[in-house]
Amino acid sequence: MTEHTIDIPDILAGDELRRIVWNDETGEVSGDHSDVRFIQSTIEAAPVDRGDGGRIWRLEDPGRNPEEFLVLIWLANWRVLINEDLRATLPAIFDGVELSLGEKAEDLYIEDPETCELVLAD
Repeated sequence: MTEHTIDIPDILAGDELRRIVWNDETGEVSGDHSDVRFIQSTIEAAPVDRGDGGRIWRLEDPGRNPEEFLVLIWLANWRVLINEDLRATLPAIFDGVELSLGEKAEDLYIEDPETCELVLAD
């Protein structure tokens, strides 16, 4: 079992440091950070597309893939990867792992005029 502890500010807790614990062998995530449930639901739904409005990432196995897990951290709490001091606190499994840029959302998805939801472009 390989567990990695990630202590990052939690915006819903006044930026107090909160914990995300990730097991990269089982794909399980726990902790007291408010982003844990989002991360768990994305892992459970994989393979899945997740986006931030401008970009879309296809996540095949984010529970076991460090690059895809880093994307989840980005989607949940983008400040971690922008702030070099916070990035330096991430576990060693992320050393040298770069965040992929994903795909441009406007190339992959269009808004359905009837439902106003994003759907895959033809």
